[in-house]
Formats: sequence, structure tokens, C-alpha cells
Amino acid sequence: MDYKRGSIWRKWDLHIHSPTSYLNNKFPRLGDGQPDWETYLKEIESRGEIGVLGITDYFSIEGYKKLQEFKDNGRLKNVHQLLPNIELRLDNFVDDKRINYHVIFSETLPASLIEQQFLGNLNFVYENRPQDTQYKMRIDETNLRELGKKLREEDNSLNGTEIEVGAGNAVVSLENVIKVLTEDKRFKDKYILVVAEQIWSDIAWEGQDHQTRKTLLQASDMVFSSNAKTSQWCLGKDPYKEGEGAFRKEFKTLKPCIHGSDGHELNELLRPCALRGKKGHVCNDTDCEMRFCWVRANPSFEGLRQLLYEPEERVSIQPTDPTFLKSGLSLESIDIEETIIDKHLKIQGVHIPLNADLIAVTGAKGSGKTAFVDLLANCYFDRKQSDDPNSFVKRISSNTGISLKVSLEYVNNNSFSKNALEDKFVDFADITYIAQAELEEAIFKSGGLNSQIHEVVFGSKEIKDSQLEFEFKSIREEKSFFKERIKKLNELIISLESETSTEKITNLATFDKKTNEQLKDKKQKLLELEKSLSKETIDLAKSKQQDVQNLKLEKSKYESTLLHLRELGDKVEYELSTVNASIKQINTSLIAFKIDKTIPEIEINSTTYQPIFENVSKQIHQKLTKTITDLKTSQVVVEKLESTTKSHATLSQEIKDLEHALEQNKLKRDKLNANKLELEELEGRRNEAFEKLIKQSISLKDKYIQITNTFGENKGKILEDVEFSATIKFDAEKFVQLAEEIFDLRSVNTNDKEGSDLFKTLEAYRKIRSGDSEEIPNLLAELESIRTGLKTKLKKSPNVNLFSFYRFLYGEYLTVYPSAKYKSVAIDKLSLGQKATVLIKVYLAQGEHPIIIDSHDDHLDNAFIMDELVPALREAKKTRQVIIVSNNGNVVINSDADQLIIAEKNESEIHYLAGSLEDDDIRKIALKVLEGGHTAFKKRQKKYRIN
Repeated sequence: MDYKRGSIWRKWDLHIHSPTSYLNNKFPRLGDGQPDWETYLKEIESRGEIGVLGITDYFSIEGYKKLQEFKDNGRLKNVHQLLPNIELRLDNFVDDKRINYHVIFSETLPASLIEQQFLGNLNFVYENRPQDTQYKMRIDETNLRELGKKLREEDNSLNGTEIEVGAGNAVVSLENVIKVLTEDKRFKDKYILVVAEQIWSDIAWEGQDHQTRKTLLQASDMVFSSNAKTSQWCLGKDPYKEGEGAFRKEFKTLKPCIHGSDGHELNELLRPCALRGKKGHVCNDTDCEMRFCWVRANPSFEGLRQLLYEPEERVSIQPTDPTFLKSGLSLESIDIEETIIDKHLKIQGVHIPLNADLIAVTGAKGSGKTAFVDLLANCYFDRKQSDDPNSFVKRISSNTGISLKVSLEYVNNNSFSKNALEDKFVDFADITYIAQAELEEAIFKSGGLNSQIHEVVFGSKEIKDSQLEFEFKSIREEKSFFKERIKKLNELIISLESETSTEKITNLATFDKKTNEQLKDKKQKLLELEKSLSKETIDLAKSKQQDVQNLKLEKSKYESTLLHLRELGDKVEYELSTVNASIKQINTSLIAFKIDKTIPEIEINSTTYQPIFENVSKQIHQKLTKTITDLKTSQVVVEKLESTTKSHATLSQEIKDLEHALEQNKLKRDKLNANKLELEELEGRRNEAFEKLIKQSISLKDKYIQITNTFGENKGKILEDVEFSATIKFDAEKFVQLAEEIFDLRSVNTNDKEGSDLFKTLEAYRKIRSGDSEEIPNLLAELESIRTGLKTKLKKSPNVNLFSFYRFLYGEYLTVYPSAKYKSVAIDKLSLGQKATVLIKVYLAQGEHPIIIDSHDDHLDNAFIMDELVPALREAKKTRQVIIVSNNGNVVINSDADQLIIAEKNESEIHYLAGSLEDDDIRKIALKVLEGGHTAFKKRQKKYRIN
């Protein structure tokens, strides 16, 4: 069979007896006494899919040969593979019990070889005379019958047929078994020795049986047991107290526990019930305590051998399928249509069923590894627009004539297909794709690693949509609010500083002095003139002057009202419409919140009011026009007065104008003083806002620590060596750089050294960064010192102004970011290779949707691969589908990849092969392309073994 999907969990039964079994045979027989094979076969065929059956007979493989013949002829289609399992009884006595021992052979060995070279070279003895050489015989049916016949002659109380008596009393030595198997090289790696727990566990550790048990276990590869405690003990775990290393030292290897139904009758076949033999219990499918043996491997002897290298993760004894529960949106298969890209490149069409756990994509350089995963990822993201220079889809995107169809099937029966260059993407599922360029950017770019840590923390189920996340976002929003407030305050302050400048104060004082002198002079002239004029002339002059003055005031009022009217029109047209839009948006939210109060809209709009504004404006214009006309008339009248009268009227008008000018100047002084007070208030509000901005950074850090602590309580095994926290970073480099851009460096020392103009400010920031909130007043004082002392020392440049000065002075230089340590070492202190490995672990810990990791072998740290990446991959595949591209033998082999997809390129054609590590053909190809592949396999094989 073709097992492209790789290693998956299947139900195995490695210990069932056949109708040819010599002992305890309770299978039905036909009328002539021959085995009822049809009934036996139908019982097995009714039990559903079975990965492997270990066909077990005492001192024989007759049952295996017969069942293999049936399978070759089309029966037992529900069973993937049969293995011969020879059950032996050893010559070791434990109290009054013998020890059952099994040898399971590879299906690749001819039956004749097993019979002739193993059983034929194995001697058995009569159990009561193990040292008497005259009773040593080669194992075959004739010799067993002869022994049974002899024993019945010696003791007529023995029940059973000659073969039953002979097989029931024949024993072999373990030394003889091992000698026969090891001397014939054809058996090398083609057998597995298994001791049965039923009797083995009865051997006492204290006393004379200790060495017997130890020797038996040392020689064995596996143990037949369904007991959970025994399984753990055989892995060097509790209840074994000394640990895995001590266990391997004492017993040579860790021992995976396997199980079978040990069926001797139809009702027991493929029913490994723990309650069998219990008084009153009858085995059936509903009342049994089933302990099925599940093996994650190809259904073959080579698949069984994988348990030697993965004694814990490749076998599980439990009632239900141990397959990890994954998202229904995991990938079930991928189809790539045969396509000619150009005259130099062709992709062979392929259908690959995908493993739900860990898939390793490997192949020689340029063989199409990245092409495979990039085509897959392109179903989710537009890879032809990618900035990744390694993107296969991007490279072929210029060839618009190609039709490279990729189809995906999902576990939940969803499907998707597209042409590689089509703008069509999966919209019902997520996938994480870590392309080569993206990992490089994260580890080389400042803050890239922290950004990923932030994502994994806030994407976790402990934090996402939690109260802590809400509080964190609220603090961050408040920070943004204060940043914006400072910006607006800066604009207002700059405007008021312009209005309250020293130059304006001086100009107002100078104007007052000059105007008062002019007024004094005009009044003196008027007094001198009035001495020579009659009262009637003076009164006439004053009257005409007053007419002109009144019309001037009236004109000023009309002009002012028109200005206010235009401003009002603008507000109605632009500002109030925005206000009403905001009110509508808020009311929508209030209704959604089920709040029974809403905000009434302001019932003003330009459509209603614009005609009114125009009508009023028209009338004012008419009055203004008339006033201007009257003013001109009055001025003409004054011009026509008698010269002395005219002089009096002119002087009086000039005096009124000067007095009015002084009044206006006083208003300006009052306004300036008011602006100065407002400026002081705004500067205080700016300091207050800036102080709150700083405090919010500290609060954000404290909240971040709360979040990382909560996350850290349940961060899982993948990140168990990573300690998460938060810190405040002060960007001193940015602070100094901005200072150098705006200050005249001939008069301002901007370096970060004691004695410089910025040093005390930098020190205050550093203390706050450390969490010292009491340093904030000192920081504000230092900023004020810079504001007052260095404001006049800005560069003479069109790019430097008060806006850039205040942007520098009250900018944000404190950033709260997640920090992490790997085994107490800060991540930024790790090498690039170590960072890359830790970052991939962070990616692996995110979410439950599939993840694709393109080749990053050049960036990985070899020591970290075995210590960190391999365990992370093993853990991540329990919760999500993982696809990793790698030519690193340790990544592929020691992560125990469930499926290998090998990319090959023959001349100009790319094609893909798929299978498992235990697939001999796949393994041979993989060893050619995997860097350190042979070493990695040896390392994996020795992981749980001392030889």
C-alpha cells in the first residue's frame, strides 16, 4: 500500500492466536475437526480497520502463513499488515511459573527462513530436565509431538493431544534465542524481542529473582503490557524513582509497552479487555474496558521498530483513537496541476494527502521546496505582490500565460482552488506563513522580535478579549489622547507667544508715549485756536465734527457685524455638520448598548440658514453703503466750512482719533496681559498633560507586567523556558539627534555627557525609565530650563521653528514594550541564530490554525535546534498542523516528522514524493539531501538507548 500521508495513528493488535495454535485453542472447528477458517476470518473482518495483526503461535508460524495466504487471495482487506509472532516459554523458573517470551519478525522475511534458520536452529528441552542434553531437540511439530507422546507415556494423568502436551512442556533458553538471531545476519534489524508482563511482573525485585528480571528486561526490546503504571515505569518515569538515565543504565534501553488481545477464541479476538477473567464478565463491545494498542507509524514491521526510537510518542494504549484533536480547517490534501512554467521549468502534477501533525518538506537546493509551500501560502496571501525575493509565485508572476492550478481540501470537507496568479484567496480559514524574508526582518529589524512576542501574548486565550486587555488598551488610548492634547497646546502656545512677544509689548508702550505727546500737542493747539473764535463758531465746528465721528463709529459696527456673520456662516456650514455627524455616530453606539438616552442633534444646517444669512447681509450692506455715503457728505461739509471753523473741526477730529487710538491700544494691552495669563495657564496645562503622558507610560508598563504574568501562568511547554515581562525604553539617541537638528551647536552642547546642556534631562529620563515616578517633577524642571534658556539658540533655518522646538522638547521618548528572557538571558543578548530559534518557538505557540515555516536553516543555531526547536515542534503538532521546510537532519528526524514531502528536480521538472520516516524508499532519498541525516538518525536511535 502507498502511505503518502505518513505516520498516523492506527489500531494494532500484536498478539492474537490463530486456529492452528497448539495451546488453549478454543476456535471453532468444522465437522471433520479442521479449523473453521471462514468463521475466524469473518470475525476479524467485522472489527473495522486494523493497522497490524501479530499472528501468534507457540513455537510455530503456521497460522501466520495460512492467514497471509488468505490475505494474498483478497481476504482481510481491513487489515493493512500481518506480522509473525512466535510465542516461546523460557527455561527460567519464577516460583512455579514459566516466563512467556515473544519474537516478532518482519513481514519482509520469508516464512521458510524463519522456520529453517530460527525455529530449525532453536533447541527446546523438557522443562523438568533442562540440564539433560539427551532431551534437547530442534523445534518442529514432529519433535514436539514426540516429546508429548513420551511425556504422556511417563505420566498418564497429562491431558491433551501429543502436540498440546509437547508444546506445553517445551522450554527454550533466552541465550539460545539470542544466539540464533544474532549469528545469522539476515535477521539483523528484522526481529523484536518482547517479554510478557503477566509473569514478568511477578518476579520480586528483592532476593534471587532480581537478576532474572533484570537480565530478561535488558535483553528485551519491548514489553507486552496494558498497565499504565508499567508503561510509565518502563520509560524510566514514576513509579521508577531513579529517573530515565538510571533506567537506561540498568536496563540498556527504555522499553515501549505494546498490547494485544491475546485472543484464543472468537469472542476474544481484537477485544483487549482488561476485565477478561473477572467473575461474571462476558466480553462484548459495550461492557468491556478496552485497552487497544494504537501505533503512530506505517503499518509494517519497520513502523513497529520506530517505537524503539520514540517509545513514548509512537504508541498509546487506550480505548479511543489518540489522534490530536485539530481544527477542522487543517489541510487534508493539496493538488498541484501539471504545468509548464517555461522552457526551463515544469511542475509534475501531484496529489498529496497531508498529515494533520508535523510535515517536513525537504530536498536539494533548487529542487522546489519553497515552491511547494509558497504555492500553498499563495492560496491565503497574494505572494506575487510579496517583497520576499525568494517567493516562487512572485518569480513566475511575469509569465501571465501560465495556468498553475492549486487545490486544497480541508478536514471539514471545505475546499478551495485557484490559478496561482489569480487574485482569489481563502476567506474562511487562517494560516501562518513564515517566509524566509519575514523571519530575517524580525530578527534583524529593531523591535521585530518584541512585536512577535506582543502578538503571542495578546493572541493567547488568557489575554484576548479579557479585562486586562481592555484596561491595557484604555491606558494606551489615554496616552494617545495626551499626545494629541500636547500637540494642540503647542499650537495655541506658539500663537500666544507671538501675541505676547517682547517686541509687541515694546511697540504698545512706544505707541502710547508718542500718541499721548501728539494728543497733548493737538489739545494745546485747539485751546489756542478757541481763544480767537466765537462760541457759535466753536459749537458749529464741534457739531460737524461729531457728525463725522458718529458716522465713522456706525461704519465700524456694520463692518464688524458683517465679519461675525461670515464666521457664523462658516461654522454652520462646516463645523456644525461635523458635530451632527459625530452625534449620529455616538447615538448609533448608544442604541447598540441599549442605553435609553440619546443626544439630540443641533437643528441648524446651511440649507435653512444660508438664505437668512444672505438677506441679513444684504440689508447690512445697504446700511453700510448709506453710512459711507453720509460720511463722505459730512466730510465734504467740513471741507467747505470757513477756514477757522474747519481748522477747529479738523483738530477736534484728530484729537478724537488719537483718544480712540489710545483706547484701542489699551484694549490691546489688556488683551496682551490676558494672553500672558492664558499663556501661563496653557503652559501649566501642557506640563500637566506631559506629566500624565509620562505616568501613563509607567502605568502601561505595570499593566503589561500584569498581562505577561497572567499569560506566563499558562504559556505551555513550548515557551516554558521563556520568561515574559515588560520594560520602558528611553530613546536617548532620538532625543539627542532631534536636539542636534534644531539647536545651533556652536552655542549648545548636545552630547550625552556630564556637563552638557542635555545631561540632566537625559538622567531624569533614565531614572523614570527605571520606574522612578518621583523623578517626573525634576524632568519637568529640566525641560523648563531648556525652554527658557535655549529657546533663543535655535538654528537659523527655515526648517527650524517653535513647532520643531516644542516637538523636540515635549516629544515621546519613552516606549513600553514586552521584554523576554530565555533561561534568564535577555533575548537581545542572544545570537542571531538563537533569536531565530526562539522566534520560531514564539510563532509555534500562536493559535491553532496551520503554520508553514519556510527554510530558515541558515539562521538557526544548531545547539538550539536539539534543545529548543525539536521539543517545540513536537509539542506544537499536538495542537496545530505544522509544515516546516528544512534540510537540517535534526529538525526533520529528531522532531519525528509524521510526514516527509521530498522535492526533487530532474533536469527541468519538479516533482514531489511523500511518505514517512519508516518508509525505506523515502528514508533513503531523505538521507541524500538532509544535512547531517545519518548522524541525526543515529542520534534519534540512541536517544533512549545506551548502545
